[in-house]
Amino acid sequence: MLDTYLVAPKTLERLRSGPSGAFIDDFADALERDGYSAASAVRYLRAADHLGRFMLAHGGTLADADPQTPEIFYRHLPTSGSKRR
Repeated sequence: MLDTYLVAPKTLERLRSGPSGAFIDDFADALERDGYSAASAVRYLRAADHLGRFMLAHGGTLADADPQTPEIFYRHLPTSGSKRR
């Protein structure tokens, strides 16, 4: 289902082989089923990949996410150019 939103072979391979790869196609299915626009779905899919890579860089996996993970990830994101919250 990922290829509903993304077509570049390199991008598909990167997302599917990354730390979030085991979940990314099912996540794309859920986004489509729930009626997300293609533009929103792509943003969420890229964010899911980013979160998986962030967790890996910090010595963990998505399975290691805990209640503090969103705040730690949020602080990691760049803040220039937009207000958050």
